[in-house]
Amino acid sequence: RVNQLPVVDDQNAFTALEEEDTVNRIVTETDSTSDDESVTDEQAFLSGEVQDSVLCFYIMTKRYRCLSSSCGSTFNGYDSKIMRQLPVQLQAEFPAYLSHRGAVSKQVGDLLRPCIQNSMGPERIAKVLRELHILKHDRSELQYLTAMKTYIRTIYTSIIETLRPNMDKQMMLLGGKVLKGDHSFKIVKHMASIDGTSIFTTLYTLCNEFEVIRMMLLVPTKSLEHLRWSFNELMNAYEGYSHEKPIAFYTDNVRGDRRFLESVIPSLKDGCRPRRMANNESEAQNHSVLSLPENIQVSYLRNYEEIESVMKNLLAEHFHFVVGSDGVESCPASVVTGFDCEWPYDRNTHAKGKLSVIQIAHNSSVLVMHLNPTWETLPQSLVYFLKSPVILKIGRQVGGDFKQIKDSFGVDCEGSFELGRFCRLKKAIRSGSSSLSAICKELLGKGLSKDLRVSDWSYAHELTPGQIRYAALDAWVSLEIYDILKNTNEEILGNPVTGQYVSLWSSFGVAAYAIVNSS
Repeated sequence: RVNQLPVVDDQNAFTALEEEDTVNRIVTETDSTSDDESVTDEQAFLSGEVQDSVLCFYIMTKRYRCLSSSCGSTFNGYDSKIMRQLPVQLQAEFPAYLSHRGAVSKQVGDLLRPCIQNSMGPERIAKVLRELHILKHDRSELQYLTAMKTYIRTIYTSIIETLRPNMDKQMMLLGGKVLKGDHSFKIVKHMASIDGTSIFTTLYTLCNEFEVIRMMLLVPTKSLEHLRWSFNELMNAYEGYSHEKPIAFYTDNVRGDRRFLESVIPSLKDGCRPRRMANNESEAQNHSVLSLPENIQVSYLRNYEEIESVMKNLLAEHFHFVVGSDGVESCPASVVTGFDCEWPYDRNTHAKGKLSVIQIAHNSSVLVMHLNPTWETLPQSLVYFLKSPVILKIGRQVGGDFKQIKDSFGVDCEGSFELGRFCRLKKAIRSGSSSLSAICKELLGKGLSKDLRVSDWSYAHELTPGQIRYAALDAWVSLEIYDILKNTNEEILGNPVTGQYVSLWSSFGVAAYAIVNSS
């Protein structure tokens, strides 16, 4: 109420007044014996944001209402009419310039006039204020930054390295009479890679009969040879803590893992009688399975220089080819060889490994060449052999073998001779898509044993005698079938040549013989 708020003309008059007198000059006195109030709070505290140069602050106040029936006015605690009643010293303490909806601090307001006078307009002043506020925010955020995942991972790794001896000791205290091992490929997908290639391909886990993990290691391949040292340390722990030796081991690749597991855990063989494998000659005869004749000489090669020397000798002396600096100069007559390849295959993931074995059969000898996957190129004489169109490589699904050679070592092979189509043209089988074992059973009276087809063909260890015989047999039977059928007449698919002898067939057999006439 303006009438109740006296206007003070001489501000210095307040300097000698007591504090109580000053308040009495601003707010009208009320009768202490009366319950009636002239001014009352309208509502709770109100706040207004004030923009400062670096930070924002808030002014808190209340809105007051006059209870006089003749007035009813309302006003804020920082109303200008009230502010003008204060002494100059108190007015100077008020920290902001107010507008209808906002405010700026006096520090900012006092800068506006000199800034604008010196060619710094409102837009630039706004940018400066924003820059100062962002800088203050960034400094505050910097003080409360938390660690990144890389740092957390480093700390965790350091802690685990400290605890590792205790963890290894705890695992050494665990025994187990029944062990089971398996490879997992899922976790590798979540690990870092180099140029898109994972360093590790699988995680190998070994548990005992209580489902307690006894070993867990990342390995580059599925071959257990990478784990030989770990298995040896496992058995040393069994000896040191007098655990009962393992009596059984569960794995999803019994044929491939058996030889390794029995070598590192000898107790697996205690009280067991070895089962005779199907590649034994006597059992092969009982089950009508084809075996390699005794007169066939099999050479197992796994050294780079040795393969180069043997292949160079084969090209020069047996095939009468001249190997020059620019390649192979072949004779006009073609040469037929039995051909086959082997590579690792995972039954669970259906993933193919790099080419491991190439088999070549010629006359009464078979070469079984075990290839190292780390070789960047194949021996040069072997490359000449594969690229020569004059040397025919006969076998079942030779095109798939050629593709595997191309994918593994980048060699474009020529001279493919498909055995299935050849036998179909010779009327030896009804379908050219028959398997090699079915063709052998039809023409040689016995099938092929495929027990070792999906076994460990990796270069980590030498092939077993059974694997060598299996690989040599596949290449030899292709050449043997060719020798049996090569003099047999074949079906004419195109136009016959004049003077060619032909036979006409019916559903009951040969109906007539004839000679093709030019007319």
